[in-house]
Amino acid sequence: MSHHSSVRQTELTRILKAGDVSTRFQPLLSANDGRLFAHEALLRGPVQSPLHEPLELFAEATKAGLAVELDLLALERALQAFTARDVPGKLFVNVLPETLLHADLPRCLQRLTRECGLDPHRLVVEVTEHGPQLDAAPLCAEGRRLRALGCEIAIDDFGTGISGLKVWSELRPDYVKIDRYFIARIETDPVAVELLRAMLDMAHVLGSRVVAEGIETECQLELLRNTGVDYLQGYYISKPLEQATDQTGNYSVKPIPVDQAVEVSCIGDLCFERQPVGPQMLIAEAVAMFRSNPQWETLPVVQDSKPVGLVRRDALLLLLSKPLFPEIFNPKPVSRVMESNALVIDERSRLSLASRLITRNRQSRINEEFIVARDGRYLGLARSVELLHHITEERLREAQQSNPLTLLPGNREIDSEVFRLTALQVPFVIGHADVDNFKPFNDQYGYSQGDQVLLHLAGLCRSAAASGLDFVGHPGGDDFILVMRSTDWNRRLTRIVDSFAASCHRFYS
Repeated sequence: MSHHSSVRQTELTRILKAGDVSTRFQPLLSANDGRLFAHEALLRGPVQSPLHEPLELFAEATKAGLAVELDLLALERALQAFTARDVPGKLFVNVLPETLLHADLPRCLQRLTRECGLDPHRLVVEVTEHGPQLDAAPLCAEGRRLRALGCEIAIDDFGTGISGLKVWSELRPDYVKIDRYFIARIETDPVAVELLRAMLDMAHVLGSRVVAEGIETECQLELLRNTGVDYLQGYYISKPLEQATDQTGNYSVKPIPVDQAVEVSCIGDLCFERQPVGPQMLIAEAVAMFRSNPQWETLPVVQDSKPVGLVRRDALLLLLSKPLFPEIFNPKPVSRVMESNALVIDERSRLSLASRLITRNRQSRINEEFIVARDGRYLGLARSVELLHHITEERLREAQQSNPLTLLPGNREIDSEVFRLTALQVPFVIGHADVDNFKPFNDQYGYSQGDQVLLHLAGLCRSAAASGLDFVGHPGGDDFILVMRSTDWNRRLTRIVDSFAASCHRFYS
């Protein structure tokens, strides 16, 4: 063993024996209004120690087989430091999968929250990873025990390690933290933007709220707010603090003005209330409810606020129409006849996503009802036919407000985008492009050929714009407007001009 390794092992032993660790707290803010939502507890070793940084400290503890012991010490110190100050919001605490599996964490947390006077419902256990990936099944079992205590679950760094899709789909975390790898690239990489949107869609379908961590620039922050993430965290907002605080004035996040807020049509707009029933309700009672409410098509079945299925009127009455079936089934619970794989869609899901989910479900019919959830809990029902009707109306409105030739947004949408970015106080560039000698070209070659030129230019503008950052509009004629937030806007505009100059000859005879 080298002298360097020996010193570090000796230092680790001293730290664990003396409990010589401290906690820093990094705020998480609501993306919608900038209010303080929670703090994440971050471990630190002694200031002058070679094991001051948490990665170094955990690496040495893992090497010595003491990672779980260190994890429990960090957890205890975090709860003690957080409850020492009367601050609002939740507390995110990091735990290793090994700690979750081998340390009887629910019992440990029950003791610590009781000793510190912290309501377990304010605690979010964030499963992180510094080692090999583990089996999802036992993690999910321990997650259920934590939820029974009142804690919520988060998975860290989605896209790597423990937070793969399998764990996400089985553990159904209350929060998902998007890996900072994607956050760092959303300003310049269109693929990262599309991946972020896909992750948001998946999260909201599964009832998870999304935390964007590692935010380091104003552009990243505003782009993330516009894409629909729920919470924000990073050095741009606040570096880790020595103490948790209820002050948010210096965190550089301004609420979006109400009159300038972006209206997003989502499933929640179509939700209506329907009193749920429990899985133990007798089938005879469900039949009586349908008879008393002939307009009802379904009964939602809910247990502990979580939707577990649907009882469909037509299917139930068809079953009971068979000889002797009423006598057999009426005394049994509705769980025997409910549709346990019923479609559940989060209220924040975009209409287009919900439409895809419904059309991909082979059992769905045009007039069926499906369950709407809020953060995984039952909220109400919505109808497929109303969703499709709403989408059709939305498409018609978009068509009316778009240029009829290129289908690019027209004057109203261009104005709205400029006003929105101005209200958010984010930097942007406006480019105006028109075609030289377009009228003489139309006179010589005809309007049909002129339309082909405009369609070609529209395609060049679209391909040059950064997805998720830049906006392309067509107010009319040969005029095009580009509202650009990409940092390399100059290169992108030059590319449009050069590409058009190199290709326009094809439209001449």
